[in-house]
Amino acid sequence: MKSGFQYNDPIAFVSQMSNKSLENLLTNPIFSVSLLKIFDDYTVQFIFDLLTQTANIFKLPNTKEVSTTLKSLKTVNLIEKKGKNIFLNDIFRKSLLIGFSTIELNNIFTETTIDENKFTPDTINEIETNSTNKYNNLLRSIVEQPKVFHNEINISNKYNNILRSSSDQPKFFQNEIIKNLIVFIGLVDKNNNITNKGFEFSLKTTKEQLWILILYGIKYISKSQEEEVNFIFSIFELSMKNASKFYKLEKKSNLSSFLKILYGLGLCEIYDNNIIYLCKSIDILFKSYKDTKNTFLIIETNFKLYAYTNDRYQISLISLFSNIEIILPGLVVGIITEESLSVAFDKGITAQQITHFLQSNAKNNYFSETVKEQIFIWETKKERITSVDSYLYSGFLNLSDFQKVLNFCKQRNYLIEMDENKRLIVGKLDGHADIKNFIKENI
Repeated sequence: MKSGFQYNDPIAFVSQMSNKSLENLLTNPIFSVSLLKIFDDYTVQFIFDLLTQTANIFKLPNTKEVSTTLKSLKTVNLIEKKGKNIFLNDIFRKSLLIGFSTIELNNIFTETTIDENKFTPDTINEIETNSTNKYNNLLRSIVEQPKVFHNEINISNKYNNILRSSSDQPKFFQNEIIKNLIVFIGLVDKNNNITNKGFEFSLKTTKEQLWILILYGIKYISKSQEEEVNFIFSIFELSMKNASKFYKLEKKSNLSSFLKILYGLGLCEIYDNNIIYLCKSIDILFKSYKDTKNTFLIIETNFKLYAYTNDRYQISLISLFSNIEIILPGLVVGIITEESLSVAFDKGITAQQITHFLQSNAKNNYFSETVKEQIFIWETKKERITSVDSYLYSGFLNLSDFQKVLNFCKQRNYLIEMDENKRLIVGKLDGHADIKNFIKENI
């Protein structure tokens, strides 16, 4: 599915920078070495091969893997073509070699000691728990529909208490920068309702989501491309650090606004004296692309949906396009209907996005083609239907009265639809006052 996000990974972000800014990045050994963590294994091996020898373009395998690798490396000027040979960018090559030969790479962040009496193991565990909760609450704030967790649906009393133990309602964007960032990206509208883009965001992995938030965050707070470069430097340097440690910032780093974004995403904690605690969740940004995914959905051909989860975020996602009927510990039962999908389509969510979500999360990768096709049929039907503000006129005592009002509506071009057998007339909203007066005076 084609991404609607311009900045969905660091390569896409860096590629739009000027040649000067890109050169500044590649000159930095920290950036060059940590950049290897972004690429897949094949691309990294290709880079290492180019460190010691050139590659003859005519001798490379004609595969999609090679084509993708060359394209991504060329996008950020990491390779050059001279004649029939491919070389590593000389600046990038030198920077890599310096980085490999340097024992410790520090530019902005240096590990520091702390008061162990103040930061006990229990305190550290609490920090990590809060970090996870902070990001989960952010995701829930984007998608959660409050009615899903109210008593109008069948929730066991025991589980109702579990669901509400953290909070009755999600804590909508406690961090002001994150609140503004979510709107800036277009994940929610001004009323905090999820958008088409927000649903697409929710389908992505945690790693992809974090990169989108960070990269758009850099765009949001940067006043110049020089600042963008500094912020990119800082996040790549953090990739070289060990999580669950405290680090002291260089005083002239000017990273306060960027660190507030990382804090809002649960990636770090900020303390006095330019000290931060780096949370374990920072490691997600530079994990291998081969993430394992826990599937949790069973979708029956009768459109019944069984979700084996306690996760409120996942339940909220499901509620965007289905009617939740039962919530039990570890199990949520819902049903996909034309009406529930119509609500989703009104939010800009597409059939392609919904079926992609169901297919990706279906247990044993089983998702009925019948259900899939019907979802697209309902979307097509929805697109053929247009809504018009109108008034319905009914209850005519005889056919003569009905005909009088009908003729009046036709003459004034107020008629939208009519049914003579049921003596029903649908009139335009802007003609209601005239029609009402006509009925009052003539019927």
